[in-house]
Amino acid sequence: MEGSNALIAPPAGNISGEAAETEVMTLDQTQKGLVIHDPARAWEALPALPPEARARAEGRLIFAHRGEPAGRAFDLLRTRVLQALADHGWTRVAVTAPTAGCGKSFVAANLALSLARRPGCRVLLVDLDLASPGLAQHFGITAAGRLADALEGRAPFEQHLLRVGSSLLLALNGTAEADAAAILHSDAATYELDALDEWLKPDVVLHVLPPALGSDEVLGFLPEVDCVLLVADATQTEAQDLRDCEALFSGQAPLLGVVLNKVAQPSGSGRSRLFGLASRPERRKQG
Repeated sequence: MEGSNALIAPPAGNISGEAAETEVMTLDQTQKGLVIHDPARAWEALPALPPEARARAEGRLIFAHRGEPAGRAFDLLRTRVLQALADHGWTRVAVTAPTAGCGKSFVAANLALSLARRPGCRVLLVDLDLASPGLAQHFGITAAGRLADALEGRAPFEQHLLRVGSSLLLALNGTAEADAAAILHSDAATYELDALDEWLKPDVVLHVLPPALGSDEVLGFLPEVDCVLLVADATQTEAQDLRDCEALFSGQAPLLGVVLNKVAQPSGSGRSRLFGLASRPERRKQG
């Protein structure tokens, strides 16, 4: 609806003020506890990526090549991730890497597309690598806006959401932040992300975070997630990098697994890549 914050319009005809309040729902209203709403209808009301843009985006990703080894590997990764999340009752997954350049945004985008293909699985993909956002380019979005405005409560979060099909929502960022850690660790960001989950009720949330080593951004955000999916680069990640990450996550959030990216196929093709969930999930410590 142009010029309105309402996500779901009231039905036609005269209705009582109470009924109208129940039907017209915004994220701001749900945060204030004014209405009870149906998350599925909220998803449907959000703007969708146009079909031609979606086709171009999927052409850049493994999603368009599901019959190839890398495409099948993502579907296998999806199944194992869903099984682990179901076993533990988890929904929030941090996707990170030891260092820059490992392909965490690429992996997260393909995993999200694969997850969203499962019937009844609604996926929210959020780019929280605020200093170096990368998800928007994978989906061909050139004007993603400044996600920090939503995280700081200065703009409605729904202005930054874009639906891909019926089961995937993107929260993209187009502005690199100089003070990314302060934004990510703020009480405002915690509140806004919690409210977003409560409003949309996604089955899986993938938070794409900065590299884990070399800054405190990931460590400070770990209390907000249920587990961590680590993306390693077969061409540059060293065993010590993985050990350092495991030590960093210990006692903070369980390591769901390690995705090995950029493993060459026997044919030598650089187009297809092999991924694998490497480590067994451990239960998150209580208390």
